[in-house]
Amino acid sequence: ELNLHVQQNRAVLDHQQFDFVVRMMNCCLQDCTAMDEHGIAAALLPLVTAFCRKLSPGITQFAYSCVQEHVVWTNIQFWESMFYSDVQNHIRALYLENSEDSQEIMDEMQEERSALEIASEQRRLWPTFAKEKQQELVQKEESTVFSQAIHYANRMSY
Repeated sequence: ELNLHVQQNRAVLDHQQFDFVVRMMNCCLQDCTAMDEHGIAAALLPLVTAFCRKLSPGITQFAYSCVQEHVVWTNIQFWESMFYSDVQNHIRALYLENSEDSQEIMDEMQEERSALEIASEQRRLWPTFAKEKQQELVQKEESTVFSQAIHYANRMSY
């Protein structure tokens, strides 16, 4: 529900809403077990960088400033897992959008096919691609990895 709130461009909250959302995020992070800590933090990560409130003209406080003391944010395995997961999702999307399948088949397969399965298929098809197409795909993959590296470097430094 919070993600839907962000998608509708309603991430700037009033003070009472902001306090409630931050309290809820803190409770989620404090009350989770070691088994589900990464999953909860992963779900909250886009939200803590989206929700904010205006303190005064030109001064905005984001939710991450209120939850940044939790141990999960210092766990390098969490950040590695998040980075690789996002890279895989973006690479997956890259190849699924370039697929010649119909949109209906793509929607069905998108849920089923892993990044590894898609990479295996691309590896098999690679020799059939024109050199220009190969270069374009290499450039897009590299761009995806580098942009995610920059994105995560920024996320980790909040």
